[in-house]
Amino acid sequence: MTRSFDDGQTWVPNIRASAQTWDWSLNLPLDGSGYGFIGDYQGIASNNDFDFPFWNATANLGENAENYQEIFIALVPTDLLQVDLSPSLKTVSPAQVAPGEALTFSVVLANTGPDEAPAARLTDTLPVSTTYVAGSLSFPPGVGTGGYDPATRAITWTGPVSAGVPVTVTFQATVGLAVADHQVIENVAHIADGAGGLYERTAAAEVLVAPFVVSTSPGDGESGVPVGAPLVVTFSAPVVAATLHYTTTPDPGGWSATWSPDYTVVTLVHSPLAYLEVYTARVTVEDAEGQALVPGPAPNPWTFSTQGPPTRRLYLPLVRKGGG
Repeated sequence: MTRSFDDGQTWVPNIRASAQTWDWSLNLPLDGSGYGFIGDYQGIASNNDFDFPFWNATANLGENAENYQEIFIALVPTDLLQVDLSPSLKTVSPAQVAPGEALTFSVVLANTGPDEAPAARLTDTLPVSTTYVAGSLSFPPGVGTGGYDPATRAITWTGPVSAGVPVTVTFQATVGLAVADHQVIENVAHIADGAGGLYERTAAAEVLVAPFVVSTSPGDGESGVPVGAPLVVTFSAPVVAATLHYTTTPDPGGWSATWSPDYTVVTLVHSPLAYLEVYTARVTVEDAEGQALVPGPAPNPWTFSTQGPPTRRLYLPLVRKGGG
């Protein structure tokens, strides 16, 4: 018997079902015209654990000395494969990655069948929004051949996988800078065992985009800032209010913070600033994943200077003497 794992496109090597080879000419049954006839009730039944091929034969297994035609049946475990790469697995590290960082993919080809898989083949197409890290493909020296094809964006490896001797293939891909927060990067390794078996193994990582300061008011280098103006900081993504820390040098004191509904903008109110003073401000905060601020378009810390004191004018009455 044989088996297919891809809807009949390919088949595994033949698996012997009968206990012995039999001589079909011994006590050959004849039809009505005198022609040899081996019955027509061959077939197969299956469940999750066994295949049950059955056929006609005149074999003698110790109880058929006359070689009469009989029905034989075999009990073939479904895990009785000559080559079995089903234990193969794929992993990715780290499970959470920031844009611009590299992911390391690892495919372990493991064969628990009794025979070697002489021409196993791995095809692994890079995920969308990633770039192959040149020279990162690695596999055991002298075991098979592999490479990266820029046209198809695929890693390929072909070679033998001996029973009980796993082959590990690794490569790296850099995550694009424009990948959105919480996007899942997933790709599938396709493994062919060279004997008709096909397997798919998937690995996925989540992209976490760290928050940064988009803008501040007052802005960096701004002058003439009113002494009562609050500090307004806009972040690139929602942050956790409880993790916010802020400082200015010098410190006017009297601070209080209010947040926008989506926790992307904080307004920091303070006691009046001093006139004609240069202030340096800085904020720190984390998002829900515990990621701290990273550099962004607006400096952090940043500096600004306040306005001068208001001009005071004294008006005196004009008094004329005499009758002039």
